[in-house]
Amino acid sequence: MINVYEKAIREAKKQLKSANEAAEKLDRRRAKLRQAIVVLQSLAGENAVDRPENNRSLTEATLEIIQAADGKLTTSEILEGLHVSGYTVNARSVATILSRFVRIRQLRKESNGYRWRGSVSVDPDKA
Repeated sequence: MINVYEKAIREAKKQLKSANEAAEKLDRRRAKLRQAIVVLQSLAGENAVDRPENNRSLTEATLEIIQAADGKLTTSEILEGLHVSGYTVNARSVATILSRFVRIRQLRKESNGYRWRGSVSVDPDKA
């Protein structure tokens, strides 16, 4: 009887891992699309920050820029992304936000940049 439960647990963990991976891909795709919209609005001369669909905090916008990236981003690249998105900020404010994200393990600090770790999800092996 226990083997039946162990098999069910393994299958549930496998499905959870697959669902986490699909959610990760969806999160990144959504971030890329939101960034594309903001950039296009900026190119069209619209103030992206004033639009209701772009009503994000500086912290949310910072994380979204990193989420949308295919690799690591430097602080300068993040600042540029925020500027294109309509935010006027200084490097010190962004550095504070980045260090907070590193501390809570949403970002990984690498040499010369930051990389998104992915969505916080349940590790199937620790479930």
